[in-house]
This record gives sequence, C-alpha cells and structure tokens, in this order.
Amino acid sequence: MAKNKKRSLTEDELLQILARNNKQLYEAVIQLEKARESGRNADIEEAVRNAGIESGEGLMLIKLMRYLRGEIELDDIA
Repeated sequence: MAKNKKRSLTEDELLQILARNNKQLYEAVIQLEKARESGRNADIEEAVRNAGIESGEGLMLIKLMRYLRGEIELDDIA
C-alpha cells in the first residue's frame, strides 16, 4: 500500500463497515434515517430512543454520516 495515498470513506462504505461490526446500531441508524425522511418528529424521537443514539458511538456515527453528506463541517463533529 502506498504510504502517501490519501484515503477517503463514503457514507455507503461507512454503513457497510457498521453492518459487519455492529448490526444492532446499523439497524438503528437505518431506522433513524427513514424517520428523518418521513419528517415526522414523533418518528424521529422514537427512532432515537430505540437506537440509543444518545450513546457516544451512535451520536458520532450520525455526525460522521452528516459530514459525509455535506450537512455539517468537520469542526461540528467534535
């Protein structure tokens, strides 16, 4: 592997890694994304509760996905 090669990660690749390593969190993230697409606050709140997104791991994952979509900046992740 080249030492100077800059690596990048897509949202899909991040989800693939998550699906292999933490199936429960993967399902929760998918449920949350569907709830956000519906636009219903009740659905979103339920998905967050079910996912335990309040946890550091879940929250970080959501922030990384939002960054990859261009919804937030790198400084907003920390």
